[in-house]
Amino acid sequence: WEPLVLVASCVAGFGQAAIWVAQGVILTASSREERRGEDAGLFWGIYSFSGIVGPAVGYVVYRGVDAKGFFLFALACTLVGANVFRALRGTSSSSSSSQEALL
Repeated sequence: WEPLVLVASCVAGFGQAAIWVAQGVILTASSREERRGEDAGLFWGIYSFSGIVGPAVGYVVYRGVDAKGFFLFALACTLVGANVFRALRGTSSSSSSSQEALL
């Protein structure tokens, strides 16, 4: 498992770097101007909350299953999150065209 975990960590690190840089553009393109502050606050609140809830959920799940089951659970959570992210849409025609340029 160790080589797989190391390779997956490297891939996740590069992906997280790209998302970290792009999140401001996506947040701006997906928000109306009057709600941009609220949306940014919501994003950062969820991001900060995930630093507490994620490890807590992992601890509870990992206690009841083996390592393979835990990684399958983590994969399922990742796929759900990726599909939610793909479902984001722009709110105006100008933000729609800038979002399509990102995809």
